[in-house]
Amino acid sequence: MKNFYFNIALPLPIRKTFQYSYSEKIKKGSRVFVPFGSRKLVGIVIEEVKEDKSIETKNIIALLDNLPSFSSKAFECIIWASKYYHHPIGEVFHSFLPNHLRKNNLHKDYAVSNNDYSIIGEKPKLTDEQNNALKIYKNSSDFKVNVINGVTGSGKTEIYLRIIEKNLEEDKSTLLLVPEINLIPQLIKVFSERFGGNIGVYHSKQTPIQKYKTWQASANGNIKIIIGTRSSVMLPFKKIGSIIVDEEHDESYKQNEGFRYSARDLAIKRAQVENVPIILGSATPSITTIDNIAKNKFIELVLKKRFDGSNPPKILLYDSNKTKINNGISEELLELIKETIAQGKQVLIFNNRRGYAPFYQCLECDWIASCNSCETNLVYHEDLKRLVCHRCESKYGIPDNCPSCSKSSLNISGVGTQRIEKYLQEEVKEAQIFRIDYDTTRKKDAIDDLITEINKDKAAILIGTQMLSKGHDFPNVALSIILNIDTLINNPDFNTAEKLSQLMVQVSGRVGRSRNIKDGKVIIQTRYPNDKNLLNLRDGNYMKVAKGIINDRKNLNQPPYTASAIILATSPKKESNIAYLNEARQYFDNLKLETIYGPMPSQVSKLKGRYKHLIYIQFSSRSQLHKEINKFLLISEKWSTLKKVKAMIDIDPNNFY
Repeated sequence: MKNFYFNIALPLPIRKTFQYSYSEKIKKGSRVFVPFGSRKLVGIVIEEVKEDKSIETKNIIALLDNLPSFSSKAFECIIWASKYYHHPIGEVFHSFLPNHLRKNNLHKDYAVSNNDYSIIGEKPKLTDEQNNALKIYKNSSDFKVNVINGVTGSGKTEIYLRIIEKNLEEDKSTLLLVPEINLIPQLIKVFSERFGGNIGVYHSKQTPIQKYKTWQASANGNIKIIIGTRSSVMLPFKKIGSIIVDEEHDESYKQNEGFRYSARDLAIKRAQVENVPIILGSATPSITTIDNIAKNKFIELVLKKRFDGSNPPKILLYDSNKTKINNGISEELLELIKETIAQGKQVLIFNNRRGYAPFYQCLECDWIASCNSCETNLVYHEDLKRLVCHRCESKYGIPDNCPSCSKSSLNISGVGTQRIEKYLQEEVKEAQIFRIDYDTTRKKDAIDDLITEINKDKAAILIGTQMLSKGHDFPNVALSIILNIDTLINNPDFNTAEKLSQLMVQVSGRVGRSRNIKDGKVIIQTRYPNDKNLLNLRDGNYMKVAKGIINDRKNLNQPPYTASAIILATSPKKESNIAYLNEARQYFDNLKLETIYGPMPSQVSKLKGRYKHLIYIQFSSRSQLHKEINKFLLISEKWSTLKKVKAMIDIDPNNFY
């Protein structure tokens, strides 16, 4: 009997494929079940090859797919992603399979209810800016990157709805990517009210069967509207019409563990391979996107005005050096909060620290409670009466005496969302208070229930972390207060100014999103009222600030005007990381690079018992970066220091994690 031979990608941290044989031809992109040492694994067929008689070839145990799990175009994108991000090919394929297909399971058929789409909701009249944007978009059905640069509340979602409508008329599917799971419920509501039918959802909090049902229904064309987070970027489609990336600037699109890819950039690559248009939407486009617009690689569609004609809020800076602060809030701000509530309006307070207090320390010897596994400060949680690590979620009891000096002078310091909530419950008793952070939104439908309550047109105070800034619509908010922004101002990342500006504009955009709010205000409480980026943001003109950042990046020779990467090492011992990275540093030093930093601890220097260190490198061109990274990976495979660490490559890093 004739055998056929195939290179198979397995879900292992190994940068190679393995040869197996089978009695029949198998299409690339298909799943197979194979022996590997004492284990049995699900792999992906990469290509048919000639028999390599120099190695012992094992037989494939079973073919798991009648049709390939990855279409030829999806297959091409994943091969590209593995090469671009320099990540083991088997792990890349594995990351884009639903859990059900990562195991020795055959495909199952699940019925999909109500897949009949039709316009059932009323379509609002478009503004001139929206009409112009759609006109430009509709001029092409082929690959083009369209950037909707629209202020918050300008009606970007309505443009998405019109694009989806056009795709449905042509029996095509649409993929809408969002940066956070918490944004999905409100979009499902909007899309269901417009189209009826079944809106597909794909994200990490779903059960394996829920994810597989969406995966299968999308592949069969039974669901034509999919809303998902990062991993949905490689969902199968019977006939895709376009891809939409909402809040394209959001750093949550970059995976910062394992396979470190950008879902936004991979979405652009997929649209190119599928030859369909892609839409990047944001009120604060990333510096990379603005640069691509300037180079005429992307098409800009501008929405300068809010959809309902309401005015943007005034942005004011409050110098916290000159006023008394109580539980994070100055006396002047407390009075403004009370005035706003008395008017029957809502107040949004942004504080990007959850818990009650971020430090538990000794006043005698300066001991600070920290996690044994992560070496990060423990956060006091009032509701749990525990100290919690926000990296690994370990919980610790509260000591009566200092573990270092044995004295009882222990105290909390700093302000988290719980502390602000408790303080305002005492000071503004007439207001209902909603806290929106990781702790209050863990349960299923929690964020949806909170937003429903908030939008019942009543006076209330909203207190939350960064998830409050991401695309939520709160029409009754008249005052927004931004606290604790100083930690971001002092962040060492090269893109701190970009992150700060985007966050400020996004939080500001939650204010005055209704004609009923005529005097919306945003107040930034800071110890640095003369910071140049904060001063430039007072008029809400993000593009003005972005142009300044672009000039700084050019002058300092920083991305996107250079190509960058991080070589990351993790291990239980610091010394192992340093030894490997010193060897890596010596290799790159020989290339005479202008910019190379490290070895140095990652910003998250220890996680779950493993230390993290890195070196940061920059090249003048992207082609040179990839060429030298490939050489480095081949040479470093032989180093004894590599055996003691887990090493990873991060291409286009957006932080030093």
